[in-house]
Formats: sequence, structure tokens, C-alpha cells
Amino acid sequence: MSGVSCATRQQVTTSEPARRFDVKVASLYSHLENTQELRTGIAPLELDELAERASDALAGRAGRDALIAFANSYRAYAGSTPADTRPPSSVSIQRPLKES
Repeated sequence: MSGVSCATRQQVTTSEPARRFDVKVASLYSHLENTQELRTGIAPLELDELAERASDALAGRAGRDALIAFANSYRAYAGSTPADTRPPSSVSIQRPLKES
């Protein structure tokens, strides 16, 4: 459920994954205790996606170039997800940083 684009994390209900996986909502409750458990489960998936993007951006880089690559990959990720699913300490970078 990474990259939830149809709704913010707090708006996600069991209807969305049921529709995506073509199962009945009641079937999901045999795997989930409640909707909050679904919402809580989304966060680690989003962090995994961010980590993968950052890892790809950092490959073969060091020092300042690595920091810039990380900042740009984070910015791209943050721009592709709903605002209230981002970590609360996210920093807004208006344009990609230039590599030296």
C-alpha cells in the first residue's frame, strides 16, 4: 500500500485495499484488527519506499554530493506523496540542489 495516492493516511479505510486486491472488506478484518491498524501499517511501507529511493540516489556518492543526492531524492519523494503523510520534520526545498 505504499505511496497511497487516493487519500491521505488518516483518510484510508479498508474499502481502498479491498478494492485494490479485489476482496471483500469483511475479509480484511480477518487480517486486521481495525482501520487504525491498516493506517499504522502504511507508514513503514512509505519509509521503505523513501529508503529505496535514497539508497539509489546515494549509490557511488560521498560527502557533499551524497548529501545533495539525498536531499533531492527526499524532495522528489515528498512531492509525490500527500502532505500529511510526510514526516513532521520535513524540510521544504524549493528547487533541486546543484551538484558540484
